[in-house]
Amino acid sequence: MRTLCARRPAQPRWEVRQARGRRVFPVLPSQGPAMAVSSTFVGAERAAVGSFVETLWSTNPCWRIMMNRDVALRVDVPKLSLSVALKKATADLHTRAEKHPAQARMVGGRATRDEYGAFLVQMAALHACLEPALQKLVKDVPALRGVLRPHHFRQAAANADLRAIGHQPKSDELLQPTSRFCERLQALSRRDPVALLGVLYVLEGATNGGKFIAAAVRPTLSLPDGIGTAYLEPHGPLQHERWSQFRASVDEQTLSSAEQAAVIAAACETFEAVYEILEGLNSTHRLEPA
Repeated sequence: MRTLCARRPAQPRWEVRQARGRRVFPVLPSQGPAMAVSSTFVGAERAAVGSFVETLWSTNPCWRIMMNRDVALRVDVPKLSLSVALKKATADLHTRAEKHPAQARMVGGRATRDEYGAFLVQMAALHACLEPALQKLVKDVPALRGVLRPHHFRQAAANADLRAIGHQPKSDELLQPTSRFCERLQALSRRDPVALLGVLYVLEGATNGGKFIAAAVRPTLSLPDGIGTAYLEPHGPLQHERWSQFRASVDEQTLSSAEQAAVIAAACETFEAVYEILEGLNSTHRLEPA
């Protein structure tokens, strides 16, 4: 739990201050504190702090004239869970990757067999770097052990899809952004292994949209159900349940502030890498804008 204070200082303004002073904002008395609360906090924090200051504002009119007294009131609000913090921190990067022309072509059913195959080659390579590291580290890193499940390993699915669509990876098909990120994954596994949770968050989260890409790819490439799209929709009807379980297990891990920051930074970095890979695919296949 984090303690926040709603404070009436000597000067005519309001503040809601986090205990460590990391978020402070002034509000003119004519505005009332709720206006700033609504734009500063989200989710459980907004509900808790917003209810608190709204009650004060509506039930205690003397707050409007207590300009010369130092009044501090405290309220405890739930700390944002790591899964929510990850979602907030990566929202813009997620949207940017999601709207990339190469991604839009797959979602819109306009990707060719070669384009889809090239995408699978990149994903298979990423998992080929990530999964051995996870298997090696899981015994020694409690957070990885608490989250990782067999169905999170998808390299075999990507390779099976490549065979199903008849795409033989070429020696020069691995893109530079893919190679660079593989090197980054190896560095993280050596120096900051818990950060790999952030990478897994992005890759596993992508399965939520993967089912829509799969539904578009199959008719375009004349693929039967369940053939050639196992990487995109590995969980089938268990998708929602497994994604919920993943987020819950992430939130259950006991991580320091520094470790949480590393996980979030790695998730952001993964979205950046995915975007660069999509850029590379776009350039390689000379894709027109979606």
